[in-house]
Amino acid sequence: MKLNKEQQEKLISKLNQVWKNKICDVCSTNNWMIDDTLFEIREFHGGKTVLGSGAIKPLITLTCAGCGNTKFMNAIQLGLVDPKNPDGEIKEGGQDE
Repeated sequence: MKLNKEQQEKLISKLNQVWKNKICDVCSTNNWMIDDTLFEIREFHGGKTVLGSGAIKPLITLTCAGCGNTKFMNAIQLGLVDPKNPDGEIKEGGQDE
């Protein structure tokens, strides 16, 4: 799911608040690419796909341009996704904390 411009700005603002050490822990550079798409991790079920069962985590990815090291940030914690929304749609503008 793609973030709109307002959501991307909210994401950058929130990351600037919470992400203090932006130095890559693998190659020691500070050149990160922030994806404008939400991804998800599903609960593991022994390699089988089980729809509608288990936890799903919505994530933003941050990838080091130097070495490819990838970090995941929880989109709920960042205020981009409302955990009470059963459709899992991105909140307009995120939520302020």
